[in-house]
Amino acid sequence: MAKEAKRTFAVLVKGMLKRDLKDVTEAVFGKELGLTSVEKVKYRIPTTEGVTRATVLVALTSQEEAKKVCEEGAVWRAQMLNCEPYCPALQATQCYKCWGWGHTQRFCKKTALCPRCGTAAHGEGGRAGEAQCPTHGNTVPLRCTSCTGKHPAWVRWCPEAVKARGAAREAYHFRPRTFELASQQQQQQRQQQQKIQHTFQGVPTLEEAGDGFQEVGSRKRPRGRPPGMVAGQGEAGRDPRQGKLTFAVRDGTGLTGGQGGAANQGATAGLVAAATPGTTGEDVGMQGA
Repeated sequence: MAKEAKRTFAVLVKGMLKRDLKDVTEAVFGKELGLTSVEKVKYRIPTTEGVTRATVLVALTSQEEAKKVCEEGAVWRAQMLNCEPYCPALQATQCYKCWGWGHTQRFCKKTALCPRCGTAAHGEGGRAGEAQCPTHGNTVPLRCTSCTGKHPAWVRWCPEAVKARGAAREAYHFRPRTFELASQQQQQQRQQQQKIQHTFQGVPTLEEAGDGFQEVGSRKRPRGRPPGMVAGQGEAGRDPRQGKLTFAVRDGTGLTGGQGGAANQGATAGLVAAATPGTTGEDVGMQGA
């Protein structure tokens, strides 16, 4: 039966003694940790001599609980343990297929190589193929697949291995200390948008900038009358029935464009409208003569 996949948040629990985890299974540790959303537990016990502490990788389904345990810590058998988000980039990883750094064998798409001579893997690969390497008989020199040096690819003093561990130590100083909740991320995005809007409040619009264009929907056109209106006015001007208003301006005691004050007794002291020649009686009536 298929099982629905759940999103989990990996938390690294630090500070346990290796001897305390000796007789405790991973399932029991998850129950004794006091967390309600534990999905999976995995021990990470170092094999290096002299190292007495171990870490435990705990996958939680609740982001809120993961954030809380990272900020407040976890209690296990009267021990206060520090917790932080698990970040794979904080450890140097080497692929056992191509023997390169920065990824694991599970996600490697390269050709399998021999870690001793640097050529294609012998036989079925793995330890059985490594036993067939001609370097054991000193017929072929050793050749590292990472730096092409005269040593196997797994030695700790390989320049590429030293570089990878140095990058991991550098990333450790900038590691995340807690989980950011989705609501907090949305709030931060809203604050950034408000800052952007506040920054552009004083920027002039297109009309204020005086670029000669006004925005109409998603297009721009020059200011003024539309071209269709100009064409319509041209056709109206060529119509002989269309009247035209001419205005005469007061010039001394007479009016320019007329016969003087006596010839225009019915006109006011302002503007006088005269019909253009060739207009009909209907047009004159419309012009108010």
